[in-house]
Amino acid sequence: MRLRTLGVHPEIIEQVATCMRVGRVIWLQNGRFSFEEQLPDSHVGVGGDRAFLFLVEASDGQAMDIVAWDPATGRLATWLGEAWALGQNALLQQHTLADSAPLVWRTVPAWLNAGRRGLVVIRLQVAVLHLRGANTLIAEDVPHGRQLKRLSGANGSRIMVPANLMGSGA
Repeated sequence: MRLRTLGVHPEIIEQVATCMRVGRVIWLQNGRFSFEEQLPDSHVGVGGDRAFLFLVEASDGQAMDIVAWDPATGRLATWLGEAWALGQNALLQQHTLADSAPLVWRTVPAWLNAGRRGLVVIRLQVAVLHLRGANTLIAEDVPHGRQLKRLSGANGSRIMVPANLMGSGA
C-alpha cells in the first residue's frame, strides 16, 4: 500500500524515506513480529507480510527496537518487545514530562503528517506507565481524547484537543 493513498503528504514521504524501511515480517501473537529471514530454512518463503519498519531509539540515541506497521490493517508490533510507542525517544529526551504535553496520535499516517512529533502508542499498558508523569496529553480529536482517558484510567492526566485539530480528523 502506498503512503500517499493513506493521506500522507508527498513532502512527508520524502522526509521519512530516510527513517523507514520495508521488510517482510511474520506477525506473532504477543504484539511482536519476526523477520521472515529469521525463520528456520524450512519456513523461509512462507509468505511473510510486507510492512514498513521504523527504528526506535532510546533516550541516549542508541537503537533499542524496530517497529513494524502494516498500513492495510494499522497493525503495529515490536521486534524485541522493548518499544512502547513510535516517537517515544523524543518524549523521553525531555527533561520533565510534567512540563510537556505529548501529542498522542491514533494512526501512523497522522503521526507522519505531523512530522513525527508526538507518539503513536504500540503497547498501551507500558505506555500508561511511561506517561504517568504527564500532566496533559493532547489527543487528535474529542473521541480519541475520551478513548485515551478511558484507557489511561487512574493516570490523572488532563486530555486536551488543540482547536486546529478539532473536527479535522487528524
